[in-house]
Amino acid sequence: MLADLDASMPQPIINKLDSADFMPLFAGRADTIARQAHAAHRQLLVDRFNALLEEINKYADA
Repeated sequence: MLADLDASMPQPIINKLDSADFMPLFAGRADTIARQAHAAHRQLLVDRFNALLEEINKYADA
C-alpha cells in the first residue's frame, strides 16, 4: 500500500493540484493505510509519510 501511495502522489503535483486539493487527497490515502496497519508499525508509517511529503515537495519546488 505504501508503494501505491508513493507511486500515486507525484501525479497530483504534475497535474498542478494546489495544496488545498493535494493535502486532503494525501491525508485520505495515508489514513486508509494507517487504519489497516498494526499499532506497532504506526511510527514507521508516520516516518514514511513524512518522507513521501518531502519528496513531493521537491517536485513542487522544481
